[in-house]
Amino acid sequence: MSYGITTVNVHKKLKLDKRQGSENWYARLTLDNGKRIVKSTKTDDLDEAVERAWELLYETQARIKNKLPAQTRKFKHVAEYALKGIQDALDNGTWQLPRTALARTPSSTFC
Repeated sequence: MSYGITTVNVHKKLKLDKRQGSENWYARLTLDNGKRIVKSTKTDDLDEAVERAWELLYETQARIKNKLPAQTRKFKHVAEYALKGIQDALDNGTWQLPRTALARTPSSTFC
């Protein structure tokens, strides 16, 4: 499946696309789980676009290595990551209600 009118292979999981109607190159990174991250390189220069595509790959690998979501620009990804962390803490018995939540409970309001 092509995302652009011109595609350049940078790495087996990293490609650059030039889309119709845009001068800029777009980096397309395929993750191990099959999901894709597509991000504008904000440049029409191929060499600069290649550098920015590699930066995207390295930043994404670092995020995954540090157990962070691969991408955080969408609320959905951040929310899924937070819910998974909460569920894991509940499952292993380490979940604690944040102090700010305790301060706002209805029983403390009417005491």
